[in-house]
Amino acid sequence: MKSRISLVLSAFLAIILLLGGCSTSRMTSAWKQEGYTGKSVNMLVIGVTARETRRQIFESVITEKLKARGVNAIPSYTVFTNEELNRQAVIDYAKQENIDSVIVTKVLDSETYNQRVSYVTGGPSTRNPYYRGYNGWYNDYRYSQRSVVTYDTNIILTNLETNLYLLEGESMVWSTLSEVESSDNDGADIDDLSNTIINQMVSDELI
Repeated sequence: MKSRISLVLSAFLAIILLLGGCSTSRMTSAWKQEGYTGKSVNMLVIGVTARETRRQIFESVITEKLKARGVNAIPSYTVFTNEELNRQAVIDYAKQENIDSVIVTKVLDSETYNQRVSYVTGGPSTRNPYYRGYNGWYNDYRYSQRSVVTYDTNIILTNLETNLYLLEGESMVWSTLSEVESSDNDGADIDDLSNTIINQMVSDELI
């Protein structure tokens, strides 16, 4: 009985883990201005989305990752609401705070489709109770319980563009396209996307 309970709990926890943070992010293309060798020190982080909460989460996550790389990053939501966010307001604030660059990530398109997922769970190997006590012959005979779990989930495929602008000359020096595939809406996709962006910036020697 205990082994059956353990199997059910294992399957339940596996579903929670799969549904609670399943996402993948990849960079599909990257461009850097030829001859540019500068590195950002003071940066304003902007996430363009109609959903204020998602914007705040994204800007907070990528800001912390930039700070870990030595960049003095500021999430724009601490300065502007969605309604206040516009080009001139950003330029004025950047000059006032001696910000040298602005990074902007925006969603280009998003598509949702349904997918059926199946996986196999295996319980711990257990002595077979039906053969115990028969002259000790079957005491070492063991068996394992396996179960196939199937569920439907919505997969969200999102394409995004990230651009890095220098305040001086208001020029774009770096641009990327990325793709995120996620089965939830809890922030795991944001963390994956942020890592993808930061890793590309490091690779392109921007930070």
